[in-house]
Amino acid sequence: MSDKSDSWESVDRLVNKYQHEEDIFVQLLRPGERIVAAFRGDPFAREAVWDGERYVNHNPARHDDARYTLRVAINLYLPSDMNFGLPRCGAMKVMEGDTTWFKSVLRIREKYGLCKQMFEIKMTDAGVVDSTHGPVFRYSIFPERNIRDYDLANISNLKMHDLAELALRHEPGPRLRAGDETVRG
Repeated sequence: MSDKSDSWESVDRLVNKYQHEEDIFVQLLRPGERIVAAFRGDPFAREAVWDGERYVNHNPARHDDARYTLRVAINLYLPSDMNFGLPRCGAMKVMEGDTTWFKSVLRIREKYGLCKQMFEIKMTDAGVVDSTHGPVFRYSIFPERNIRDYDLANISNLKMHDLAELALRHEPGPRLRAGDETVRG
């Protein structure tokens, strides 16, 4: 066995690639966990099926008897001063939720607007796993503070994720488990 073989380097590159891809998604795993974030860009909706471990894109040819659900993803800017373990400039992440979660986003968009406001997103309930539709999570979303000029400068330097491309590339979808870079409150 050699410490410098091509196999080790190849596997290391793959591990780094997949760790980075999982770090793209915000994962609040327990009630009480929270982040502070600004919603950025347009949402992306997809029909998905829960396969027992994660959401996979609904494919009628493969999932003819499966019940599908709507999943909506959106880019979030997370400022480093309000979220643990982020680079100084903050980070652009993605959060995906169900119809109920997205209706909450629509309500705060209507009431407060999304362009100039940071919001606290907090998991309030980590309900049961529905064998058909997957885990049932509940979130509260409240205004936290206005976006500062400092944040606007950071946001302009961070690239938003291509949500449609992520849905295709991450087939069968983001895992619902903790990763090394899980954002915690």
